[in-house]
Formats: sequence, structure tokens, C-alpha cells
Amino acid sequence: MALKSVFEDILNKVQTETAIDYVRIWNDQLNLAEQQQMYSFPNLACFVEIVLNKTSLSLGVAGGDITLRFHIVHVQLDAMDGTFEQNLEVYGYRDQIIQKFMYYEPVHCSGLQLINEFPDYAHSNVYHYVVEFVCSFTDETGYTERDKILKDPPTDLIVTGTIE
Repeated sequence: MALKSVFEDILNKVQTETAIDYVRIWNDQLNLAEQQQMYSFPNLACFVEIVLNKTSLSLGVAGGDITLRFHIVHVQLDAMDGTFEQNLEVYGYRDQIIQKFMYYEPVHCSGLQLINEFPDYAHSNVYHYVVEFVCSFTDETGYTERDKILKDPPTDLIVTGTIE
């Protein structure tokens, strides 16, 4: 449930605190759409990708780093200002993502740190901008001590001692 909670937290924050309404988990939608193997999506969308790099800590708890990628997808063929095929609006959406997520702490995670950003030019007529953050993540899904019963020690013990 821990990773699901991280996704839900991030998706909800993008949808409620930015101008981007269509937010989903990344599944290489751009390539699938170009190959016409997938439904279409609005011309402004954000897809969220999580890349895990974790290791076992102890007792079934795992920890490590998450690279969180925001894939901002925007189509604008003409801004109607004489700059045909030049899309500057995508950088405004990039700014919103950075403002809302810098140092944000998703559930089970440390504060997000911006590590990389780049445009993806591999898709025709689509502006695809990727913003990457990194944070620490603790996954307690496999915690083995979860069903153990913890009990306080007895406190009614009276010890009397003698000095010889």
C-alpha cells in the first residue's frame, strides 16, 4: 500500500494545485498514441512516473530513493502571436510543478529535490517536458513485526533486598 499511497498523493496534488486537470500514471502514452494503440488524452496532461531504487533494511522494511518524473504534455500549434509552432506555455506548467513539489514530502517519503529537467523532442506536434525529482522512500509493506503483540512488563513486582 505504501507505493500506491505515494502515487495517490502525487496525482491528487497535481490535479488540485496546478492548472493541469488530466493526471495519470505514466505508461508511455505518447508512443502509444502515435501508434494509435491507445485512447487519446487532452492536449494538456501530466503523467507521473516513479522509478524505485531500494534495498532491504531489516525486518521486511525496504528503503531507498525514488526518482519521480513528471511528463508534461501540451499541444499548441499556433499561439496566435506570430510565433507559429513555438510553445512557451509548457514552461509555465513546468514552473507550476516545480513550485508545488520542491521540498514537498509525499507520504512515506522525504522532501523532493529537483535533479533534472529536459524537453523530449521525439514526438511530432507535441511538447513533452520532463521534470525529475528525487527523494528517500521507506516501504513497510513487508514489515514482519506488524502482527506482534507488544505488552508492557509487569509493574507489580516488589523486590526486597538485604545487605550482608
